[in-house]
Amino acid sequence: MELRDVFLTFLFGTLILVIFAFALITFLIHYKRKKQIFQKEKMTMEHQYQTQLLQTRLEVQEQSFKHFSEEIHDNVGQILTLCKLQLRQLESHCKDESLQELITNSTDLIGKALTDLRSISHTMNGNFVNRLGLKEALEKELKYISTGKQIMTELTVAGEIIPIDKEKELLIFRIAQEAITNTLKHAAPSLISVAFIYEPSVFTIKVIDNGAGFEAAAVQANLGFSNMQTRARLLNGNITIDSVKEKGTTITLQIQLPFGNNATYAHSHSR
Repeated sequence: MELRDVFLTFLFGTLILVIFAFALITFLIHYKRKKQIFQKEKMTMEHQYQTQLLQTRLEVQEQSFKHFSEEIHDNVGQILTLCKLQLRQLESHCKDESLQELITNSTDLIGKALTDLRSISHTMNGNFVNRLGLKEALEKELKYISTGKQIMTELTVAGEIIPIDKEKELLIFRIAQEAITNTLKHAAPSLISVAFIYEPSVFTIKVIDNGAGFEAAAVQANLGFSNMQTRARLLNGNITIDSVKEKGTTITLQIQLPFGNNATYAHSHSR
């Protein structure tokens, strides 16, 4: 075989190998890309499925809250109101001063119970929260705690308020409500503070108390914290908890907002 033929054979073989290598690389790139797309679509579907599950669970929970709220308002509230009216009638016919004083005290207690039940009923009802808005609803919650539990409360707002849609506001309210409830149950605080912080693209809410604090392990086992995390996921938000024994706890929720501006101001409302 002549040198020219050997050269051509080598060149032809090399060309075939290059074409084969190029085809193999192209196939691998295409396969990897399709695999990435498939994985991305799978993750998206799993995320959508989990989100739908969470939404369904919270919708059922909100319906339960609404049902309990209506039961308290329509049934328990009416019964207590009727008892109060009957005690008033009894008081008007009673001649014994000591018994009259007892009836008056009982009437006042029923009146306080009615006020407390209305407050509980309102904050359980999502429609009430949506009607008032996040800030007003939390102020009412804090006012109820301050009056009923003899605990100092305050709500502060920093930054220019950015409108948030009603569904998100209700989720944020429930997270704050759960945090406050956990504080009342476990921390025995003398002060609960809620802070709204508005930035151009981030909304932060902090629930701060000066109570007993707790260990990190206790947080993970807490059902209330699990509920907060569930709602935070639907908001694409992040919850952090900083707690120091005997010094207090700060629960922080941050969510991204796609709008806002740089103007800021500070406002404080205290009780």
